[in-house]
Amino acid sequence: MDKINFKISDTTIQSTYLNSGIYDGMLSVTKGDYIGFYDTTGKLAVDFRFKDVSVFNNGIAAVEENGKWIIIDKKREYYCFNRF
Repeated sequence: MDKINFKISDTTIQSTYLNSGIYDGMLSVTKGDYIGFYDTTGKLAVDFRFKDVSVFNNGIAAVEENGKWIIIDKKREYYCFNRF
């Protein structure tokens, strides 16, 4: 699969798949089988460890980890555990 180069600030991010645009200052990007988030400065803000994610909105996003959906914030802190 071809790589996609996406430039944020002075950083070029290379990924096999760009998930979405920038929402709430965060960009979700897939690397291998996992999804992580970059911030608008081009720094990896949330590691590549999620199987599925929503976009950030009001500082939080829903992410799937180990088969469960949870809520994280931009600092990678968990807000709550859902039973989905």
